[in-house]
Amino acid sequence: MARLNATERHKSILSAVSAAHRKWRKGVDVSRQTRLSVEINNDWQARALSVDKAIRAEVELPGVHKQRIDLVDIAAHSAYELKVSPNNVHMEFYRDIFKVLIFNQLSDPKQRVNKLYFLAPRAGLQGMGPMKDQAIAIAKQFGKLRVECIAVDD
Repeated sequence: MARLNATERHKSILSAVSAAHRKWRKGVDVSRQTRLSVEINNDWQARALSVDKAIRAEVELPGVHKQRIDLVDIAAHSAYELKVSPNNVHMEFYRDIFKVLIFNQLSDPKQRVNKLYFLAPRAGLQGMGPMKDQAIAIAKQFGKLRVECIAVDD
């Protein structure tokens, strides 16, 4: 496994999510949609982990049971969170910002994340409303966390 620079790792992670997200299909069966979301997330993580050993999946929040960040590029101090479905994207977005802020508070300063990439379907991102920009500003001001939203269905 070759060592990539931060830009190459980032591009590879985005390429992996695009490939994995192609499996997404709209549906009304909540149980089936949940299973499909988990399958897509697992596929994306497996693809990303094969890129570089600086990438970690399911990174636990220190001392917080069952709370994890989908992917962390430990060398670039970047976190990636994926919302597969376009439904309730705003709720996942706020939760993920808060989760990374807590991770930073509980982690060794050398392990903290300074950038969160929130990945979600374009339709879900477009429906988030004006609070999205406020949440991004608060994360930057109080948590020194830069947040970027990226559409995964392009």
